[in-house]
Amino acid sequence: MTAILHCLHTFPPETHGGVQTYVERVAREQVRRGATVTIACATGDDEPRLDEWHGLAVHRLPALDPFEQLAALDADDGKAERWSLLLDRLDPGVVHAHHWQGLPLDLFARVERASGALSTPLRIATLHDFFATDPTFFRLRPGPDGEEDERLAEPDESLDACADFAARTFGVDAARLREALPRRQAAFVAELERADRVLCPSQAFRDYWSRIPAVQHIAPEVLPLPGPQGIEPIEPAPRDGVLHVATWGGLVRGKGLHLVLDAIALLPDASVHVHHHGPEVDAAYAAEIRAHAMAEHLTLHGPFDLGELREAAQGYHLAVFPSLFLETHGMTVDEAIAFGLPVLVPDRGAPAERVEADRRFAVGDAASLARLLADPPTTPTDRAVLTTLDEHVARLEG
Repeated sequence: MTAILHCLHTFPPETHGGVQTYVERVAREQVRRGATVTIACATGDDEPRLDEWHGLAVHRLPALDPFEQLAALDADDGKAERWSLLLDRLDPGVVHAHHWQGLPLDLFARVERASGALSTPLRIATLHDFFATDPTFFRLRPGPDGEEDERLAEPDESLDACADFAARTFGVDAARLREALPRRQAAFVAELERADRVLCPSQAFRDYWSRIPAVQHIAPEVLPLPGPQGIEPIEPAPRDGVLHVATWGGLVRGKGLHLVLDAIALLPDASVHVHHHGPEVDAAYAAEIRAHAMAEHLTLHGPFDLGELREAAQGYHLAVFPSLFLETHGMTVDEAIAFGLPVLVPDRGAPAERVEADRRFAVGDAASLARLLADPPTTPTDRAVLTTLDEHVARLEG
């Protein structure tokens, strides 16, 4: 079977995000099917290294910062050149890029140059978020009250407006970013045009992407991500008068935990208790949540693994994921469906593609969510909406 190289921004054990989890699962399944699979990722370390993660060979190359990425389009520095040397040495038959943060923006051009007179490896790009169009990843903007991460940018937002927001986010000079972003955008467009196939995880992603003027001519194919393995359904807890609502993931404003607290404030006192599982990624937001008027009806359980979550979930009645992001997939939603919990999601993003219409609330609307919590569903979502890992990798092989 053809040798496969997966390229992305970081990889375990340095980070454990959704993209990293997905790549690890796919890589393991490809190995099981007989492929030779290697991972190449960016790292914050100053020197490259080769190590192993649960049997997978992982090349970790020092990350390029955004301005180094642009400079390397003209003349290689040592960081970018390492990618060319690695491609030349590994000589893969397939290069599958999942994220360019910290990587050369002309990775696929380097693939072509490294192959020389030989046939160029198949180049596949999977777009997991909107990083190719926005250095802040998710295209969220402050709402009318000035709070961060509350409004989705218009697809035709100008690069200058994007640059100004990114400058505030990262503490960079706005004029410098206004000058850099057109070149960054052109580099990404050229890179994706080099790809033999461009994939994305959901129709929600594709629909929004197709309205961004600079990239709308690049039409990604929808390939749903695989659902979780090894999760058996549980029996939801019997009602004792209090509705126990679970949510999990990193504690950041964009995931919308404050919206759940705002919603239960509209319901009879002490009728709902909220349980959040996940690390406190944003300390300021965690402090805001603890100061919320409804914080006494919230338990922050902290980091978790799936075994701990399954045990806790036996005491919950439903799960809610009130994200303000345009979620491009939503692995936590898959986990809740696999547990057999009824699930509530916003009407924006990919989770709405897997959850019944009467279990969706208006994104960012506490009153809309409160109406669903006042008369909560009791039956689980059909697990058949989840794609299996075997189905997913079989489609990748095709």
